[in-house]
Amino acid sequence: SPKALILAPTRELALQIDHTIQPIARSVGLFTTQIYGGVPQARQVGALKKGVDIIIGTPGRIEDLQSQGKLDLSEIRIVVLDEADHMSELGFLEPMQRILRLVEPDAQKLLFSATLDREVAALVDEFLVEPAVYEVAGEDQDSGTIDHRVLVIDHRDKAEILTSLVDRDGKTLVFARTRAYAEMLAEQFDDAVFAGNRLCFDHTAVVDGGFGKRIQPLGSEHNVAAFGLNDSTVFDERLQAALVEV
Repeated sequence: SPKALILAPTRELALQIDHTIQPIARSVGLFTTQIYGGVPQARQVGALKKGVDIIIGTPGRIEDLQSQGKLDLSEIRIVVLDEADHMSELGFLEPMQRILRLVEPDAQKLLFSATLDREVAALVDEFLVEPAVYEVAGEDQDSGTIDHRVLVIDHRDKAEILTSLVDRDGKTLVFARTRAYAEMLAEQFDDAVFAGNRLCFDHTAVVDGGFGKRIQPLGSEHNVAAFGLNDSTVFDERLQAALVEV
C-alpha cells in the first residue's frame, strides 16, 4: 500500500510534481505513480496492483479509485495538499475532506496555498494539528526580471498588434485561450514570414522541450496558472515576452 499521497489540482501539475520527485524516490528504492482523470483508469489501476510508495494525483480520480476498492489509503503516513486554494476553487474541497478523513489522524499533513481563504482555513482547522506556518515573501518588484504590460485594444487590431509584438529578437511565448485560436495564430505568424513557429498543447513539452524555436504559441484548456508555468525552466532570461489572451 502507498505511504505518501500528494494531491494537486490538475493533471499537468501532478505530472510536473512526479517529474521532480521520481528521480529522488527511485534513488532510495521508492516508486511513484500519477492518478488523474480524463484518461482510462486501467493503467493507473495496474500500477497500483504492482505496488507504489508515493501517489501524485487529482482528488476526483483518487476518490473514484478508493471508492471502487482499488486504492487503499489506510497506510498513508504523509499527505501533501499542493495549491489547496486552487483545488477548492475547482470544487475539490469536499473530495479533499473525504480523502483526508480516510487517512490515519496521526499522518503528517502538509498544505501549500497562495491564500488562506475560508475553504482553506476549514482544511487547516480540521486536519492540521498545531501547524507550523511558513510564508514565502513576494518577489520584490525592483528585483523582478519580467515587465508586465496590459494593452487595451480593439478586437480588429489584435492580429496586427500581436504580429508586431512577436516580430523581435529572442524567443516569445504566446498563450491562447483555445487550441483553435493557437492554431490560427501559428498560421498568422507563418504568413508573416516568422520562422520556427511551434504549436504546443502539452506542459511537459514546454518545460522539457525548451525554447528551441523562435515563437511558441501555446493553447490549453487550462488556465496559465494550472500549467505550472511559473517554473524557472520556462520563465527565465531566455523568454522575451509572454502574451496572454483572456
